[in-house]
Amino acid sequence: MSEFDEFWSLYPRRIAKRAAQKAWEKEMKAGTDPKLIIHGLRRQLPYFASRDEQFIPHAATWLNQGRFEDEVKAPQRPQPQHRQGDMADFLASRKDNRNERTLDAEFTRGSDRGSTPFALENVAFERRH
Repeated sequence: MSEFDEFWSLYPRRIAKRAAQKAWEKEMKAGTDPKLIIHGLRRQLPYFASRDEQFIPHAATWLNQGRFEDEVKAPQRPQPQHRQGDMADFLASRKDNRNERTLDAEFTRGSDRGSTPFALENVAFERRH
């Protein structure tokens, strides 16, 4: 097995093999040690495993950008999923905030029902009921 074949078998997103091979050959001509590339890939495999495939660069891109020299990032933890009740509470709080902002705007510019705080309290009561 050639060193490129070893690299290719390890790389998690095997797309555009010819382009990756061309990028590999370019690195070899530049004097890059193939073991350095393979070692850099092995260090990054846990990070790649934590990512959706669409966010893993093609092998040619990874090679052309010298990503094998990048610092290893810690795998990202999945974000907690919100329960449906939480979203309903969030939307309700946004609605309440929007009503308060609307009332503040009416108070500062006046409204057709009067511009006193008492008249605005009646407007707020009417909107909520």
